[in-house]
Order: sequence, then structure tokens, then C-alpha cells
Amino acid sequence: MSIPFLLVLLPVLGIAQVQADIHTVGRVECCYSWLTSVNTLHTVVPPLSQGHEIMTLHIRPATADDANAISTVIIRSLRQTNAADYSAALIAQIEDNFTPVRVLALLEQRQVLVALVDQQVVATASLQGNVVRSVFVAPEMQGRGLGRALMQAVEALAQQSGQVLLRIPSSITAQGFYARLGYVQVREVMEGAERIIVMERALRS
Repeated sequence: MSIPFLLVLLPVLGIAQVQADIHTVGRVECCYSWLTSVNTLHTVVPPLSQGHEIMTLHIRPATADDANAISTVIIRSLRQTNAADYSAALIAQIEDNFTPVRVLALLEQRQVLVALVDQQVVATASLQGNVVRSVFVAPEMQGRGLGRALMQAVEALAQQSGQVLLRIPSSITAQGFYARLGYVQVREVMEGAERIIVMERALRS
């Protein structure tokens, strides 16, 4: 039985009209409405197991106050998830790019989103031009539709700025996730010792 959908409000920056569609976010059915006056997305998170409560997920633009929490989510995900595909030395090197100070710098360069459950940051993603970057979900929240919801929010931001194609420099770990969202591999590159799979997908007009 599917979980009853809740109203979802997706961030917009200047869309005049109201639109509504029904989408499936992981195992959650959601109704998306784009409104000019709202900058937060609300959806539901399926329970980890029977007996757990369904939780509400909020997606909003990140602020400087989120830098420490974003850093923590990324580093925990690197150590517990990406470590299955990369060496400890490489993980430590990548971690250096996501200290709180460096996250603050990234907030000046990218459109960064955070996903919150119970007012705690549990996931993040960002958009820089037509490139999706730094999509990370806290290990205990993975597999519950948060990454998919974040990607839909990022894609909406990209469409608002006129992008027609998104590119993702994917880790080995996340390649399957992006493929399930319709992204296709176009090439592989090496950034130092890190193997990157560059993936692309055209956005719906």
C-alpha cells in the first residue's frame, strides 16, 4: 500500500504560475506545486521499518548556519558509504574539500540545498550552472527517497535558470543511483587518484 501523499512545495525563484504534477519519490507519492511565494519543499520520508513513524522532509536553500551540519553529513557519508569504493587515503583527501570553512566558500559559488528531518540536516545537494555537485545523504537515511527528492529540487532550479541538460561528475558509489534517475555515462575522467564518471540527462521542457 502506498503512503498517502502530502502537499509538496518546491522552491522557485520567479515562476509566475502554479503547476501541479504527481510524482513518485522512492516509495512516497507526492503532489508537487510550484508557487512564487514559497521557498521550501515538504514531503514525507518512509519509515525505516515497521513501527517507525513517517517523518516530514523539508528541502530549502542552505545558509551559512548550515555549514557545520553539511560538512558532517558529507564526511559521514564518505566514511561509511563511499569508503566501499575508494581507499581510506583518498577518502581523507576528499574530506578536506568539505570542512565547514570550505563549505562556507561553496555556498558563495553554488546553489546549495539541504534536506531536514526534525529540523536536522540529513542530506545536501548543489547546483553550479548546469552541473550537479555534492549530493550526499546521511548513511542512516539512505534508501528512503531523500536523494531522489533532492535531485528533483535541483532539476527544478536548473530549469528555472534555463538549463536544458544537467551534467553530474559522479562517484563510483553513486553511479547506479543516477542511472536510475535517467542519467547516462558519457565519459570517465581521473581527478588525481579519484575516478569520476561524468553523466548527463536532458531536462524535460
